[in-house]
Amino acid sequence: MSIKEILLNKGWAGRTISRPETVIQLNPHIQTMVNLLHAYNILAERDSGGYEKSSMGDQVRILRMDIGKMSETISSCGGIPERSPQSSIVRGSAEWSDIVAVEKSLLNMILAEKEIEHQMRTRAILSKVQENTEARIQQLQRTVQT
Repeated sequence: MSIKEILLNKGWAGRTISRPETVIQLNPHIQTMVNLLHAYNILAERDSGGYEKSSMGDQVRILRMDIGKMSETISSCGGIPERSPQSSIVRGSAEWSDIVAVEKSLLNMILAEKEIEHQMRTRAILSKVQENTEARIQQLQRTVQT
């Protein structure tokens, strides 16, 4: 937590990145999240028990909501969210352990965003996406171990 955050509590002062910069920063995260969503769906269809077997159904629903929040932020900044999956990445995520690696990569990307002076609303959304990604990673690690 920076001194500015401590002093200003929930308010913000100073310069934040521009709306076009926000679009550039967030679009790669949406792309990764969309790829993850498609990989989850492919694995759920492939595995006989689907999400019930992996207990990932709620987590996938939350991932969809996170994609929506990030997309809305990009749209409100005047950008177009990149929401088409990259087929090579989706095909490459053939196992649950592969998805864990992609989720960890997403988490690292989100953590790196904390160093950027985003607007307060964007910071709040990134914090929630970080929290949800961490929860998915924990659930996946339990799923992979069983």
